[in-house]
Amino acid sequence: MDDSVDSVETVQEGIQLYKELDSLWGTAGMQARKWISKSPEVVAATPEADRATELQITEGQEPVVKTLGIAWNSTEDTFTISTARVTTEVQLTKRDVLRKVATIFDPLGFVSPFVFKAKILLQELWSRGYDWDDVIHDEIASRIGSWYEQLKSLGNVKVGNVKQRR
Repeated sequence: MDDSVDSVETVQEGIQLYKELDSLWGTAGMQARKWISKSPEVVAATPEADRATELQITEGQEPVVKTLGIAWNSTEDTFTISTARVTTEVQLTKRDVLRKVATIFDPLGFVSPFVFKAKILLQELWSRGYDWDDVIHDEIASRIGSWYEQLKSLGNVKVGNVKQRR
């Protein structure tokens, strides 16, 4: 394991979490690094050498760090799912559908219903006898096209903490 994500309620719990994990990982010969928090107090309590330094920051946006294959905006405390760019210039085949599904990396299952829908479509393609490179023409092609359109918007989905903070 080289990445870890956790959430705690208070600044004190965040600082304590850092200390405990740093000690635990130290006994295993590992170092706790790339720490980031939306709390300036937690960041200040971690040694500078252990803080995240490779943030994706563009003008007008919040600091974002990638972990576990997903992007976390530490200021908003939200996750976004990354996918490969969707192009529709290719012929619609079972191979292409599977390729598009494989671009979604969602280890925490945030968009699993969306991925599940595509897997059902793939299952239908199998049951209808489509081979990997057969061009899909019947009514399922429009359902797959609709899924592709939704895939283009997947990067705009933000998943965050819904609890009210005081």
